[in-house]
Amino acid sequence: MKELQVLSEHDLGGKLTQLRVDALKGLRAGLDAVYITISRESQQKRSNDQNRLLWPLLNDFSQQLEHFGNKYSNEQWKDILSAGFEGATQYAPNLDGTGLIAFGVRTSKYGKKKFSEFIEFIYAEGVTRGVTFSEKSGQAMSEVRG
Repeated sequence: MKELQVLSEHDLGGKLTQLRVDALKGLRAGLDAVYITISRESQQKRSNDQNRLLWPLLNDFSQQLEHFGNKYSNEQWKDILSAGFEGATQYAPNLDGTGLIAFGVRTSKYGKKKFSEFIEFIYAEGVTRGVTFSEKSGQAMSEVRG
């Protein structure tokens, strides 16, 4: 029996393709039927140590980087990085038409695995952009790794 686990919307397209390929192989190999079971299991909640790691990392970004010529706060970097991590965000004009607001990215909904992937994404972006991670970030990472 083969199991395919879908962890995010980004995962879904490739997994459906793989499922179709596997089902066709089974049918072409002479199986009478291919059974597909869909189950839902809740995500493991992320740890407090993971939560505490995020803010020192964001602070490193806000202290060291400009993004398109502008400095941003920790909270704004969280929005920038989470939108980059998700790969797609919808926007709408604000009420007076002087700017845009972004919809959809809520890191509070990330489980343990997805939050770990987000942290790895932040590290990768930081390295790519020349961020020197602080001692506080290093200590927080040590706590996460235990």
